[in-house]
Amino acid sequence: MAAEFYACRCPLLLSSPSHSPSNPSSASAPAINKYRFVMDVYYEYPTTERAHVSDLEDAISEDIRKRKEYKDRPDGDFTICIYECIQLPVPSAPTTASEREAYEVINDDWLEHNGRPVSDRPPLADLREKCVLAVLTVEPSSRSTQESPVQIHREQIAAAAHQRQSPSTGAALPQRLETQTTARIDAIYDSRPLELIGPPITIYHPAFTNFLKYMQEPRVFTSDELDTAQDFVTQGAAYHKDENERKERLSPSMNAALHRTVLNPTPISNSTGRFTPDGAIFAGTETRDGFTPLIGAHELVPEIGEGGRDPSAQAENVYVAYYSSNEARSVREWCCCPAILISSAGPNFQVSGAVFADQLVVQNLGDSISVVPRPNLNGRSFLDDAGYRVAQLFYALRMCLQELDEYYTHLIQSMAVLDPHSGDAGVMPRPARPSTGAARTLQPAPMVSPHFKTYEDEQGKAVILTYKRRLEMGYPYKAVFVAEAKTDTETVDVVVKFTPAYGKAAHELLASMSPPQAPKLRFCKFVDSVGMWVVVMDYVEGKEATGVLHDPAHIASLESAITALHINDFVFGDLRGANVLLVGDRVLLIDFDWCGKEGTARYPSDILLQEGVWHAGVKRGGLMQKMHDEYHFLALTGKTFPSV
Repeated sequence: MAAEFYACRCPLLLSSPSHSPSNPSSASAPAINKYRFVMDVYYEYPTTERAHVSDLEDAISEDIRKRKEYKDRPDGDFTICIYECIQLPVPSAPTTASEREAYEVINDDWLEHNGRPVSDRPPLADLREKCVLAVLTVEPSSRSTQESPVQIHREQIAAAAHQRQSPSTGAALPQRLETQTTARIDAIYDSRPLELIGPPITIYHPAFTNFLKYMQEPRVFTSDELDTAQDFVTQGAAYHKDENERKERLSPSMNAALHRTVLNPTPISNSTGRFTPDGAIFAGTETRDGFTPLIGAHELVPEIGEGGRDPSAQAENVYVAYYSSNEARSVREWCCCPAILISSAGPNFQVSGAVFADQLVVQNLGDSISVVPRPNLNGRSFLDDAGYRVAQLFYALRMCLQELDEYYTHLIQSMAVLDPHSGDAGVMPRPARPSTGAARTLQPAPMVSPHFKTYEDEQGKAVILTYKRRLEMGYPYKAVFVAEAKTDTETVDVVVKFTPAYGKAAHELLASMSPPQAPKLRFCKFVDSVGMWVVVMDYVEGKEATGVLHDPAHIASLESAITALHINDFVFGDLRGANVLLVGDRVLLIDFDWCGKEGTARYPSDILLQEGVWHAGVKRGGLMQKMHDEYHFLALTGKTFPSV
């Protein structure tokens, strides 16, 4: 039976300023944009497949490149933003002239009241049918040397976040239901709902990994540390008549243990509005344009359920309001803006980490800590144990906040000298030309990248990684990047993957075959500063196996790879088309996360068990078996394994 396809029609409009500020020196006054109809873009995909907004963006990019005026422009000159609208204007006739006339009503004001920007991750099927609009912005050539597409995308997130309500209002359930969706470009990837699971924040800054280590590190605490912890337990376990009284009772011990402002209401006013977190900790250094990075924020409710708001959500919103502001842009373009968030609800305390990468990501750093005494198996009394729990928490927080303070201090000192005549803080100052003297200045990277940037190869040579883009954009929780790996003798493109587990031995086995049946593995180790396995392999141009393989060479190559694994008692496990790469007349297997020994390796509990996709014997937590690979081989080739 022929496959059924769904066709998505998307009008493409070109953004252009309708007028510039009347006062040229007023750099902060933006031009007002109007939009001119260019063409309709049609994107078709099988109804059996899951297409994302990013797929539509790719289709638009391909069509743009076919136009004579754009085919020779660099990628950095283009920005595509998808909008979901309430309703699009209706042309009077199916002609280009009629469409151009109908869309003349669209400008910035129309989009603000009738549409919303959509991130590249939502499934296309989730958007309103016939209400999708694409806006193309073509930057001047000079702009492309200053801002990459990733940087521009982050500024679009910041602009959307400007429209949010105050942190306290935004923490209420009705607002969270509206903002916490993949359709929102400024959604916070905090794993609520599960569609908003982001990449591990530990890849962006080691302070978060270190916090987890500090919480597990055996330590002998001083008498002063334990005195402060027991004072905090006493007040934390008590009931207080209102929020102000609770802050007054908790603040002496908490401020003494961590920072004088960790529980001290701090009014903040910036381009996003005015708000007052229950505590705010700032770096000890400010930028030349007067911006001081936020390294920690604290929100508190006196008891669970009080006030109709979630303190964790409110702390997240404080972070977003601070780092999406115009004032923060001079720091935002240089780093992922790492910060620690503390939320308190009665006797329970939660610590989270936050970053602004190619999306806003917040993740809990461990379970919540309760100060309420409880049974234990460590030989301490209930109350003694509670004191040690709090002392450990305070130690981990103190060390982490100190690390972030030092990080921002070093960053600001390393930033290139900014033009003192750059105008308002709301305008991103551009870096001056690097000094020709001995001093080395840092330049903004084209993207916010992981902090793992160097390793030693098998010959002991230092390899420097420069990240270029992120892969698997339709799966926001995956941390896979394309990078340039450079030594003193060669430069190659590689894929850098961060994963909690990896089948290194199986990957090496296939990569060593002749011809290779897996990309060359250049580095594969558990890296303490990341808290995960880091896998660096050659970047290989190829095509994903999207249907049944018909080429006998591909079938034979796939069979050869599976045979090699099975002879050595390995089970690949996830032998679906997405992990089978067609390169010329051979097949390469990628993604060895699950691969392991038969009878030992087990399937993860988060496997998506769709009927017909997996062998009937595949279960959550079940043992992986070779027959499961054989089932996938049949699905991929239409042949039993072995095929001869």
